[in-house]
Amino acid sequence: AWHPFAINPLPFPSSKQRSAHGFKAAPWLLFPTAEWIIYLDGKIILQQPVRHMLSNFTALPGKTSLFVLLHPHVIGPRHESPLLEEIVAEKAWITRRKREDFARDVADISHLLRLYCNADLNARYELDICQTSPVIESSLMVWRQPRPSSSCAAAQKLQMELLQCLWLTEIALVSQREQLSFPYVVDVLKAESSIHYIPPEEYKRFWGWRDHKECDARGRCLGRG
Repeated sequence: AWHPFAINPLPFPSSKQRSAHGFKAAPWLLFPTAEWIIYLDGKIILQQPVRHMLSNFTALPGKTSLFVLLHPHVIGPRHESPLLEEIVAEKAWITRRKREDFARDVADISHLLRLYCNADLNARYELDICQTSPVIESSLMVWRQPRPSSSCAAAQKLQMELLQCLWLTEIALVSQREQLSFPYVVDVLKAESSIHYIPPEEYKRFWGWRDHKECDARGRCLGRG
């Protein structure tokens, strides 16, 4: 059974969205001893038991600490700059919905664009990660905490702790749009080998997924994917 818990006060009292994305980015702060942590939102349709999903992940080769969805709209050969495309799409989507404090959200994304995509001389990168890094769909994220049974496992756990810390910092200080800062954080820490990116054809077949168009201005998703 599912047991709801209210978290009060929120880490960012003036922004419910930033608070929700902060929980998504740093789950080990909430559940430091959990072996598995699953984040899912209203766009995910569970079509199989959670235990079955975790057993499938466990059977995959390698020592993956994070399983995450590849964004369905920014993959393939016609998408030469996936992160840049997602930044533009996010700004248009936010402006169209006009949710609470959307003007600040748009301004924050513009700031993120300058930092990540070499839009001015103060950018953090000489190389453009907007053309190289995969963009995620963060509706479903599954974290597996490495057991420190060896020096490699301990190093991987430290890397994931740094990833969560840096990702939370970007959400707090740059933009609450967590999908946009994730590629930057992964690139900085060179953490690709600890992450398994699940392609859309796989998660749509096994879990079901609702598109943004099926969700209203408050983020409530009503249709089936």
